[in-house]
Amino acid sequence: MDAKTTQQLESCLVYLYYRQQYAAAYEWAGALLRRLHVLRDVDTLEWLTAGTFGPYARQTKHEKALSHSAVARESLDLALRCLLHLHAAPWAWSSLDRSVVYAAFERVRADPAEYRALLVDGQVNEGAAKRLLWTPLPGLAASLGDVCVRAGFYRGTSAPDPGALEALALVLGVRGTPWRILVLCARAFSGWAHESPRDVCVVLAHACLACALQVCTPSNRAALARDVLAARVLHAAHLPECSAAPAAEQSTDAAHDAALLHELSTHALSAEAAVAILHGALRKRGGASVLARRLPSYLFSAREMLAGRDTQWLADDDDAPAAEAPRSVKTL
Repeated sequence: MDAKTTQQLESCLVYLYYRQQYAAAYEWAGALLRRLHVLRDVDTLEWLTAGTFGPYARQTKHEKALSHSAVARESLDLALRCLLHLHAAPWAWSSLDRSVVYAAFERVRADPAEYRALLVDGQVNEGAAKRLLWTPLPGLAASLGDVCVRAGFYRGTSAPDPGALEALALVLGVRGTPWRILVLCARAFSGWAHESPRDVCVVLAHACLACALQVCTPSNRAALARDVLAARVLHAAHLPECSAAPAAEQSTDAAHDAALLHELSTHALSAEAAVAILHGALRKRGGASVLARRLPSYLFSAREMLAGRDTQWLADDDDAPAAEAPRSVKTL
């Protein structure tokens, strides 16, 4: 299949998608991705349960070029976005669904050797973190994270399995603190808190949500506040009590954040995901511990706003720098 033909087919897929013919677009995207050597048969692929994978067959130079082309990347992103329209939780995963998600996860990760340099004796290697290209495809990583959150698949069963937090963390590593990605992270941590480790997950869900409320624009902040108070972001059991008193910083915050990083990187998430979320995104806004303690006062301000009382914080746009707005994230 030549380049012109693949581009024409990709244009047809986009047309079907925007005509809201998601089932047809998804099936055709799967067929095109197989022709481009992106997907493989997954009759024995059970990553949702066993977390074990067989290696891909060695590709020829031509097959590798096709599988990493712009058309392949756009078709894979479109297939993920179709999944968001086609499925409602709980999902009945098909072999095509699994192969699309796993193929996307393979492409959003950088060289694993680069990730291994992030932590040295439990400490973050600042130089490696600054040099690292967290993901070559942040838009695709965001689409993948959204799909995994909607599917209720919050983290991989064993590295490097696909999971929402692993994919979303790569976007945070590149983009900083885009609020939509932080909201997805908060949902993932809240959903994962029903499994383990509960306390760590709830703290990080609160921190991600507080950070999202800080950095989003006033109009989005009001809508997000309504969703939070209606328990559409965090589970109702994980919402803190509203408090008018602002949180005070504590001398143990740095130590607590270091303990969270150790817990996540050794027992819960991959090292790169833990570093990107805690050391990268949340530290820029004061750290996970500080942000988590701010959430009750933020929710109090939100409740005051919904009651019709003036709330200066909800109208303040100083915390929403344009440079940190998400770019090229189609699914969001």
